Amino acid sequence: MKAMRGKMKEHHAKRGKVGDNRFDRIDSDGSGALSLEEFRAMAKKMSERRGKADAQKGTDFAQKAFSRMDADGNGEVSREEMAAGVKHMQDRRGKKSPR
Repeated sequence: MKAMRGKMKEHHAKRGKVGDNRFDRIDSDGSGALSLEEFRAMAKKMSERRGKADAQKGTDFAQKAFSRMDADGNGEVSREEMAAGVKHMQDRRGKKSPR
């Protein structure tokens, strides 16, 4: 059981690093916070990778996600706000998925 817990901690630590790398890639100006424009660029790239032609859906998604993640309302999403927002979305998906 201890070995399993150790592996789980290691797995979660690696996921955090991956999240940090993702944040850094989205933060194109290196400011340490994400702007709405950086969110829109991310959504556009995601749509292109998935082969979706509807750019408006990506823009709408970016606006909604940005608004929800910007917890303090300062017009930027910090690393911590993004991590909390992603966790919230993952938790919601988990509740909706069949078990």
